[in-house]
Amino acid sequence: MNLVKQWKNCRGSQNKLRIALNKLKVLDHLKSEFISVISHQIRTPLSSERWALEMLLAGDLGKLPQEARDFVKIVYQNNLRLIKILETMIESLILETKGFVVKKEKVDLIELIKQSQEKFAKMMQEKNLTFDFQKPTEKVVLKTDGSKLQRVIEILISNAVQYSFKNGKIIVGLEKKNGKVRFLVTDTGIGISRADLPKIFTKFFRTQNARRYVPGSLGLDLHIAKSYIEVLGGEIGMKSGGEGEGSTFFFTFPTKVRE
Repeated sequence: MNLVKQWKNCRGSQNKLRIALNKLKVLDHLKSEFISVISHQIRTPLSSERWALEMLLAGDLGKLPQEARDFVKIVYQNNLRLIKILETMIESLILETKGFVVKKEKVDLIELIKQSQEKFAKMMQEKNLTFDFQKPTEKVVLKTDGSKLQRVIEILISNAVQYSFKNGKIIVGLEKKNGKVRFLVTDTGIGISRADLPKIFTKFFRTQNARRYVPGSLGLDLHIAKSYIEVLGGEIGMKSGGEGEGSTFFFTFPTKVRE
């Protein structure tokens, strides 16, 4: 009797597991459909709106009165912000569904960092930030996915720029020793309290200090950076002396990353 009862319980558990797996498949399909919808049905109109606004600001349809130009510029900046938010959400969803391919190639990290830094030159100039790239004299080459690693570097530099006080300093370091490559970004910004350190890479998490200093962010970028680094076979972390003491974000890779 006990064997029959155990067999029935086992069959019941198997059926429940099968039903749960089917539900997960349906949810996974719905998530993929959602990514497709927001990619095409929302991003496309926003991109078309951006092009139209850029034409207006460039004077392609005639010179605008200054008051009208100022108004269009505000709309344009809000449009760019919405596009960035949407693209970040899509990227996060794609990471969750593993809907991406890792393409490994030999990447020159010094050049990758220089390219990333150039994208934020204007923002740094507006805040009068000093940028110091401390790099080794020899090339640092890593076999990895260059586009995804560059995305991580850009997230970390952008984070340092956004949360740095005016007239501050950003130090980017790259070193190769003990069989590892280490990249770091140090800023003289708002810092992070000790209590918030364990949660800093959590999806949607933002410290109260960060929400006050840069309102409107989703809190996804650092989560995306961590996900990419782990997918590529590295480790990521950060440290801070506390609020107002700046922060350092870093990642490391073994010089020989597993294929």
